Amino acid sequence: RKRKRLWGRPAGAAGGGTAGWGRGASGRLLWSGVAFLLFAGLAWLAYSTPQTRPSNYPVEYAQGGSFDYAASAPPGPVYPDGKVRAGDPVFLSQTHVVRFRFDYRFESPLPHEVQGSGSLTAVLQGSSGWSRSFVLQAPARFQGDRASLEGTLDLGQLASLIGQVEAATGLRNEQYKLVVRPALQVAGTLAGTPLSATYRPELDFNFTPLALSLVTGAAGQSGSDPLQPRGTSAINLTRDVPATLGVARLQVPVAGVRLVLPAFLLAALAALVFSWLQFLREGRRPEHERIRALYGDLLAEARDLGLGDRPRVVWVADMASLVRLAAQYERLVLHQEAPDGTHLYAVEDTDCVYCYKTTGWFGGADSFQAGELSDAGPASEVRA
Repeated sequence: RKRKRLWGRPAGAAGGGTAGWGRGASGRLLWSGVAFLLFAGLAWLAYSTPQTRPSNYPVEYAQGGSFDYAASAPPGPVYPDGKVRAGDPVFLSQTHVVRFRFDYRFESPLPHEVQGSGSLTAVLQGSSGWSRSFVLQAPARFQGDRASLEGTLDLGQLASLIGQVEAATGLRNEQYKLVVRPALQVAGTLAGTPLSATYRPELDFNFTPLALSLVTGAAGQSGSDPLQPRGTSAINLTRDVPATLGVARLQVPVAGVRLVLPAFLLAALAALVFSWLQFLREGRRPEHERIRALYGDLLAEARDLGLGDRPRVVWVADMASLVRLAAQYERLVLHQEAPDGTHLYAVEDTDCVYCYKTTGWFGGADSFQAGELSDAGPASEVRA
């Protein structure tokens, strides 16, 4: 049962092809060296990778404003106080001149600086595709979040123009459309990022030679109130976020790796130095002590191997070869210490004994020089 426990693994596993590498001081030296190289590689990666990386994210800003129009009229049943206000129809029998105004505003909670230019135009359109534009305010510069555009329009002149066009074309439209269009070009910075934007809302009216009336719920208006348009847009801003190292979902910030890595690297270096010193110290130990440190669980002590009485003795070149033979035949390694201080190790097979000696030659009752023949046959040196 003991042999099954010892050799219940593939032949050669006990010694390997490197004479014990992976066990004892050599194994500790090997693995501490691997650990140091791994931590050194991780350190190179961590210190060659920036601690932050740029990341883009969208930020919204809003542009809006308020339309207004007004006119003065004779006080009476149509306009009791003599004032036409935004939302009221404008009857040409009561007044002709209307003042239009648009107050623009730029909105963002982030730091920003904007400026630009704006103009105000009115466009008269017929159902046949005919149109005519009227400049209410020429382009003007503004600075800051807000700007005001305004101008006046004589509705009597529009009615006279319509009469002339219909007389000239022979086409008669019962109703025309009047569109008030502010146009704003905005430039500046938003959170330190360059910004360029335009804003062109519209306010629609129905117009006849008798009245001008506001169109509510017109297509293209933002929001439910055509007098209060508002629109949102977004730009991509860049900010620095912590860079990470890792695989798949396991990600660790580079700054954190840099913080703890020196301690691990120093620990691995200390282990490497300690293992190297142990390896050197073990290398100065007698061979039989190193063999016992590596293969002590495979050794069985013997008083006298009696090699002189064996029919066939085969001498192997090193202890690792003998251990592999022991694993192949599932045998323990017999050990005998001679009076002269030499150590002999043997593995018995059915018709042969495989042996290894540390120093000198020990043959029980008889002594042989290396290369001589035993009583039963030649002694030979093999590598398993």
